[in-house]
Amino acid sequence: MIAKVIGNELNGVCRVLRLEDGSTLCLQRGACVSVGDEIEIRGKRKRRAFVLCKNGRAKVYPPYCREAMITLGDIRLPVFAKEITTDEEFEAYCNLADFHYRSKKLFGKSTTLVMVPESKLLPPVLGYIELTTSFFMNKARQRIFDAHFSDGKGVVHWESWDVQTGRMFTNVMVRIARTVVHPEFRGLGIGGMLVTHACAYAKERWQVSGLKPYFLEITADMLKFVPFVQKAGLRYIGTTQGNLHRVRKDMEYIVKNIDRVNQKKILRKESGGIIQLQVKYARNILKILEANGMDMGYFGKHLISLEESIPLQPTSRT
Repeated sequence: MIAKVIGNELNGVCRVLRLEDGSTLCLQRGACVSVGDEIEIRGKRKRRAFVLCKNGRAKVYPPYCREAMITLGDIRLPVFAKEITTDEEFEAYCNLADFHYRSKKLFGKSTTLVMVPESKLLPPVLGYIELTTSFFMNKARQRIFDAHFSDGKGVVHWESWDVQTGRMFTNVMVRIARTVVHPEFRGLGIGGMLVTHACAYAKERWQVSGLKPYFLEITADMLKFVPFVQKAGLRYIGTTQGNLHRVRKDMEYIVKNIDRVNQKKILRKESGGIIQLQVKYARNILKILEANGMDMGYFGKHLISLEESIPLQPTSRT
């Protein structure tokens, strides 16, 4: 049976689809399916469901679930890397997310995999990883992709990675947005295990706008200190441009106009919390400049040099 999705609603840990034939289909919350997608449903006793894509099929049911093992000396802890399917798992995931990110929402479509222990004596969720749609701009990715590519199926191909190519094929990438491990279970390799399962999930189940991904990427400052993704086979391809150029520009403006700020002619409190933080940072910069006999030009160059420092460390003045 093949039917088009005409409705898509979240209900707790479930995603309820309304199909064009009038029937409904209940999937797990993180299933990669949207209104307009065509669903193929197979079997009655052991039901399986797929989204028909331009370059293959993305499985959306049954939920992703793979067994794994955490080893600590002679102790072996059976665990499952899986999509969220119970209220207990969802609550535990939300608690970890609130602790680390204060309920900040992710950009674009997202899916969460959780690490669930077999033992009921342990926390319901030991960690989680979230996949999302990729950002349109990424300098490191652009350098790597600016060459001939073909998927061999006649669907995804380009000669160079320009703006038009990016608009057409950004969705052949999926991004690891967050990787979180329970504070009491860090150092056991759970992060790397989650990345390994994210790769398997993306290959089998991820799709956006009818395109399955061929690439998995992650950008995060923490990788300079904890390179856990390499254990799952990811390769370093470069450093993103970041926001330090914009930070330098903003700080130079505020420092140059600090007298006007003090006189409340510009950047007043009613301008908002972010503006007030920038003013606070600029005042701290002025203290650093005065204490070390520096000028803003040197400070700006030192700030930009941090983009190329892996890991981030202060450098001596020359």
